Amino acid sequence: CQKATEMDSKVIAGDICKASEHFVLGQYQQAMECCEKEIERNPEQLELYVFKGHACLCLGENQRALKYLDKGIQMGYEDPIAYLYKAVAQTTLELNQEAIERAVEMGLTDPQIYGCKGQALLNLG
Repeated sequence: CQKATEMDSKVIAGDICKASEHFVLGQYQQAMECCEKEIERNPEQLELYVFKGHACLCLGENQRALKYLDKGIQMGYEDPIAYLYKAVAQTTLELNQEAIERAVEMGLTDPQIYGCKGQALLNLG
């Protein structure tokens, strides 16, 4: 799983440093628990949902990751990294790939998005 990304560094600068510390140390379950507590206190902080979704991805909980990523995106979080994480989860679950196209449309150039696109094409046969 990717270590801290640009989006994650935005969260680190916020008031959930403990969750970020756990994440950087690879303690994804603890990071998720910190995010849950912070979401209860501040449910409008959209980054928390994406951050928690990324932690779920790192734990291999792709369906759960989609739940949190979708919530952040639906609430208005418009960072291409959210679509990258969603694309990774969708590719793993062999679901439709609208997140890949959206990430590319938003200008994401991370090589991982193209890996997802290739895997999606392989999944189609």
